[in-house]
Amino acid sequence: MNLNASIHTILHTRKGEKIGDYEYGCGVWDRLDRPAQEPLLVSDIVEAIEGNEPRAKNVKVSLVSGSAAGVFEFLITYDGGESRLKL
Repeated sequence: MNLNASIHTILHTRKGEKIGDYEYGCGVWDRLDRPAQEPLLVSDIVEAIEGNEPRAKNVKVSLVSGSAAGVFEFLITYDGGESRLKL
């Protein structure tokens, strides 16, 4: 699996969802029913990528857009590529 596809899979998997590897995935999905706090969401994304994808180096996450309705878009950059995540 290429790096971008791997990151996509990590970010779209709820932490604890993968049988046999309950630390795999991203914790942002557990925060969606709570008041969103950008620093916590960013931290969850970075932790998920760095903890599950050793090929991703120099991971940086920035908020591209957010709304009062709780819709967020993040830009994730890393050596050799980038990805986007909409929540």
